[in-house]
Amino acid sequence: MGINTTGASLHKRGYRVYSHTASLKPTIASAMLQIGDWKPTRSLIDPMCGGATIPIEAALEASDILPNHLRKDFAFLKLKICNQEDFERMRAETLAQRKEKGSHAIYAMEKFSKHMQGEIENAKKAGVYEAIKFEIERRNNPSRISRSKIRLNSCQPAIWVEGKPKKRRKNYTKAS
Repeated sequence: MGINTTGASLHKRGYRVYSHTASLKPTIASAMLQIGDWKPTRSLIDPMCGGATIPIEAALEASDILPNHLRKDFAFLKLKICNQEDFERMRAETLAQRKEKGSHAIYAMEKFSKHMQGEIENAKKAGVYEAIKFEIERRNNPSRISRSKIRLNSCQPAIWVEGKPKKRRKNYTKAS
């Protein structure tokens, strides 16, 4: 026997307003940042960000914002041993203590304005819009990235991170 203390899956962070066809789950994006050893003192570039999941997760980490800060429906709150008022008080205290973990530059790049607008809406909902620099990637730009607009932190090398485009992901089927 078990007790479901979370309710809906924890990968649903609550900030996804726009869902790109190849969006990563936020937990996968967060894991990519951890495995890639990204630190908030390093710059981050996502050249094909789709729904901006990786830059948003990086900005949440850099701003010391809890991943599920928008979530209100934890199943453990229905247990008789839990007090909703105590939880809300502790949550408010924790959210008030957030702080910047370092100087960081997070770049979200996309070549389609439709997707860029969706990324911006997702970042605004997550509360990290100001922490991410959004840029449309221009086809006529031979460098593919407007280097004049990117200011990388000179102390640490930048991390270049990207999810594999959906059309190149390998399809896996369950064995029967």
